[in-house]
Amino acid sequence: MDGVERGQLHVDVISQGELFKDIQEPLIGDQGSGWNQGIINLSQFAGEVINLRFRGQTGNGELSDLAIDDIVVTEMTTVETIANNNNIVVFPNPSTGEFNISYPEILQQNAHLEVFDITGRSIYKSNLNPSSTGSNIFKLSLSNTEKGIYYLLIKNGDSTIKKKLVKY
Repeated sequence: MDGVERGQLHVDVISQGELFKDIQEPLIGDQGSGWNQGIINLSQFAGEVINLRFRGQTGNGELSDLAIDDIVVTEMTTVETIANNNNIVVFPNPSTGEFNISYPEILQQNAHLEVFDITGRSIYKSNLNPSSTGSNIFKLSLSNTEKGIYYLLIKNGDSTIKKKLVKY
């Protein structure tokens, strides 16, 4: 944010229908003419599908500028996440739309699988049922979806396992 008549930038989160305003201290006033990098901790929303909202307000005159570029969202990995995810393998990933999900036998009882698109919209739901062949591989087809990034959630009791799927 640069200029004589500076504005402000706010970052909000929408999670489970609730709006959390200003999840970090808003940037207000002159931030200089260079690109600034910021990191926002979203750990309080772990395991949830969220929407980020950037609210920018320029100053009252023509001498104000606001730009957002190159947003990267990464997942912080915890010891629990590593332990849970080591048992779930998605292959091939990236894929043209046909994914195989290899899972441990323990997930066969009452596990639920759901896929979300990048906007957080649920596009696929299924239960992981015990296989009659003894195979612990679930075949997931996203052949009727656009190329892009999708999120796989597998819920089993209180545990939630997340994986990113890439369709090219």
